[in-house]
Amino acid sequence: MRLEIDADIRRAESLPGAAYCDPSLHQAILDRVFVPSWQLAPEPTHPVVPFVLLPGALDEPLLMVRRGDQLHCLSNVCTHRGAVLCERACDPQTLRCRYHGRSFALDGRMIVLRSRPSSPPAVDVDREESAIIYLISAALCSAAFSTPAAVQSGAESIDRSF
Repeated sequence: MRLEIDADIRRAESLPGAAYCDPSLHQAILDRVFVPSWQLAPEPTHPVVPFVLLPGALDEPLLMVRRGDQLHCLSNVCTHRGAVLCERACDPQTLRCRYHGRSFALDGRMIVLRSRPSSPPAVDVDREESAIIYLISAALCSAAFSTPAAVQSGAESIDRSF
């Protein structure tokens, strides 16, 4: 569905009824409006806090990580089999996948690659390719924000957004 909006506000009209239940329009709005924009994230009460930006819309499991004065937002999903890495707010030294033991530093780098703790490290795995996805995050006053846009070019600077 394509919506036409007149630049002259005096010619404003209500959206057609179909706009409110069109799944393709809903997805387009998520992709074009919410993914590249800044969303309020939880203020970390612990060094690592799991959360979802917009439950029911942007359901990717995420982590807000506080390291000193810095906030980082990471995907909360193991890059091997997609297991959630952290279920509750905590203060870990690393993040470890419960399925196969892959471990990640709190900046997203993969640091240990094992099937089981007793097995030898796997070979031929690119550690950079296997790092957790790092999302853009920022603090403004005392509020934390993040954007699902994985690269800066997809999101406006938080200073320009507010």
